[in-house]
Amino acid sequence: HLNDSHLGKIINGKTKNPGIDYLLAIAEALELTNDEFAELCGYKNDK
Repeated sequence: HLNDSHLGKIINGKTKNPGIDYLLAIAEALELTNDEFAELCGYKNDK
């Protein structure tokens, strides 16, 4: 389940990391979905 994974915690803002915060700012600016953001970060979210 994505929300329980490390990536899910990052997406939900539960991980404090300047680099990740920067990526999140970009993702929000581009209005990416969680799946698109995961793909951007190199994660594959197989449904």
